[in-house]
Amino acid sequence: MDNSKIIEMIEESCDLPPVPIVASKVLKLVNDPNSTVAQLEEAIIGDSNMVSRIIGMANSAYYVRVHKVKTLRAAINVLGYKALANLVIAASTRQFYAKFGLVEKLLWEHSVGTAIAAAVLATEFKAIKSDEALVGGLLHDIGKTIINLSRPDEYREIAEYVYNGDGSYYEIEREKLGFAHNDVGSYLIQKWNFPVELGKAIYYHHSIDEIDPSVMDPFQVKYISVVHVANNFMRFLGIGYREPDDSVDIASLKSLKLLGIELSDEQIEQLAEKIKSVIEEEKGKFD
Repeated sequence: MDNSKIIEMIEESCDLPPVPIVASKVLKLVNDPNSTVAQLEEAIIGDSNMVSRIIGMANSAYYVRVHKVKTLRAAINVLGYKALANLVIAASTRQFYAKFGLVEKLLWEHSVGTAIAAAVLATEFKAIKSDEALVGGLLHDIGKTIINLSRPDEYREIAEYVYNGDGSYYEIEREKLGFAHNDVGSYLIQKWNFPVELGKAIYYHHSIDEIDPSVMDPFQVKYISVVHVANNFMRFLGIGYREPDDSVDIASLKSLKLLGIELSDEQIEQLAEKIKSVIEEEKGKFD
């Protein structure tokens, strides 16, 4: 379908939220070579919940830290501007999960799990920075949340189809709505003027076969691939789903091949256990 028609359907069907204000301010400062640490701190410090999440994520197991980060200023100095911007974007998404029924609970669990898994995998594979992977994993399904907020009754029906094993979100959304959550999510990132590479990671996490590494920036290929592998580990482990999906063949994923990674069954089981352990340890920092 023509991309403009998909956008038109999204605009008609979904109530797209405005850009998170703090994230917008921080991105402008990060892209301003004359901005200062004090200005960044001032842009964030008024939101105590965001400050708490940023400091929590800065102290997560997928970051290598000699000393614990205790203040926002320390987080900015230790992480750097770009990493801070990614954590602000990640922390901003919590507001879209304020409504918390079963559907929302599963979406949030899956998003947080994918974020943590992506950060762990980024470090394990030495592919991209963990903060980049984190925000890509956390926002990869933001389109589901937006559709759910806009059309809750219809989306609850879609969720029930998925929960009962009658198809994937991607398939049923396209059948029922004419577009899918990756279309909504990538379009939302574009409207918010968030990083282009983030929008592409969101868009391609269900269409990895469309990627041609010969014509795409190598960093973008790695970014998409890490998020794709993390998402599949969540299906494999059943995080955000009714139960684990033993049909997921991690070793054969195209995204692993694009990363130049080969994993044995034993390595996959070890990674799965590590991801589960880190999720249990770190998931509370996202609330």
